[in-house]
Amino acid sequence: MSLNTEHKVTLTTDQLWQLIELINSNNQYNEDEEEIESWKQIAGIFETVVDKYYRQIAEARSQQPTAEWED
Repeated sequence: MSLNTEHKVTLTTDQLWQLIELINSNNQYNEDEEEIESWKQIAGIFETVVDKYYRQIAEARSQQPTAEWED
């Protein structure tokens, strides 16, 4: 069994943002360039997931019909 096996984890958007912020704030105090890069990659994965979600929401909203009348 490989230690680099991918896993699927269910997190809320807020939880993902919290992890991204935690990684970014902790990297400010890290002096190990290799470790910083590793954490940046993890944050990048989280950001990609959140960005994809927001793109899907925007696309779904753009496909909704618009009302042709006003109140």
